[in-house]
Amino acid sequence: MPNRVPPNPKLFALVAAGLLAFNYPLLSLFSGGETILGVPLSFFYVGLAWLLFVILLAAAAQPFRKQRRDHRTELRSVSFAARKARGPAAPSPEVPAGVRSFGTDQESVNGPPR
Repeated sequence: MPNRVPPNPKLFALVAAGLLAFNYPLLSLFSGGETILGVPLSFFYVGLAWLLFVILLAAAAQPFRKQRRDHRTELRSVSFAARKARGPAAPSPEVPAGVRSFGTDQESVNGPPR
């Protein structure tokens, strides 16, 4: 099994904060009848918290994506070196004439009618 990139603890912390932000105790604080620019306070809070949550998740995932890309490049270079050491690949066996490996209709399963 190839080496895995370790999980990012920032992502776990942000998901936990998101679960708390969209749970009952905090949502009930904004359930009053007040409005901001004609928008109910609860809608304003959910929209703003969701936007902030998405922006923070994207910022926290950026280094993780770069680390993962570097890891894949490293695996490709190791794989390339292994293939080069093995030499050229053996030719693939030819498929006999009349054999079809696609489709599920009766003719492709049993061959042409007799």
